[in-house]
Amino acid sequence: MESDAADMALFSRMTAHQQRPAAASSAAGSLFEVLHASTDPRAQALATQSSSTDVEFLLSLLSSPDAAVLEATTDALWKLIISSQNRADVHRLGGTRTLVALLLHTEPRVQRVAAGACGILALEAELRTALISGGAAGSLSLLLAGKSERVAEQAAKAVANLAVGDPPRHALVETGAPQRLAQLLVQAGPSISLREACCRAIAALVGGFAAGADGAAAFCAAGGVPSVVHCLNSASEAGGATGGATGGATGGATGGATADTLPRAAARAAHALALHPSGSHALVEAVGPLPTPAPTPTPDPN
Repeated sequence: MESDAADMALFSRMTAHQQRPAAASSAAGSLFEVLHASTDPRAQALATQSSSTDVEFLLSLLSSPDAAVLEATTDALWKLIISSQNRADVHRLGGTRTLVALLLHTEPRVQRVAAGACGILALEAELRTALISGGAAGSLSLLLAGKSERVAEQAAKAVANLAVGDPPRHALVETGAPQRLAQLLVQAGPSISLREACCRAIAALVGGFAAGADGAAAFCAAGGVPSVVHCLNSASEAGGATGGATGGATGGATGGATADTLPRAAARAAHALALHPSGSHALVEAVGPLPTPAPTPTPDPN
């Protein structure tokens, strides 16, 4: 759809400026510090043998049993794959499947960077297909229901990038993503950046007319629409929204505020929901009846 293409182009422009040499240098220093300090002898041996910009080398580290090595390595890959060529290299070397598997790692810090990396891979149509076939939809949906807000936020951002076209949307709907996004928004105190990420994910997930209708119905049934309306009215909070599209675990190419403020992201979600009968009905109920205008006084003929 044209709106999908426009959103992907916007996201690509948002992330393009984040390829800074200083960021790569910072990531390299952090990665090799972790390798030297690792309890994994293989990681220690590799610490002096290659470069943090060598995709094949980084992928070789993803079999390490050391969670610190996995986090630092995946974070380095997350930054590298802002480049489309590096995304292609990661996929060609089997990295897509490995990163999807890391979404189910027991350590939340590894889950978070894996979700961030998968979200960037999802910028490519071919890789979205590979992510879905590898089970990313189900894994990301599980992360939305986890205990860590930081993990849930990255999972929501990945869902927003993955939900382009009906096949990914169907997969995400079937694995419960709309209900879990609704539950996140309904919670008493999620951060502004998490709520914004959820609104962006809903806007993408319900944007189609086939899978989108199913997603809208599931989101509405889970009670998520009143929270979208609340976000829509939260302009006073939006100035504090933080958390960029590609922030990493160890600094580096970290984004600032996201492109949409919370109310704007909520407006996009509301617009997408309003395309479907279930969504438009739930929005009317959440907003309530419009006030009746005061009657116009009749002019006195005298």
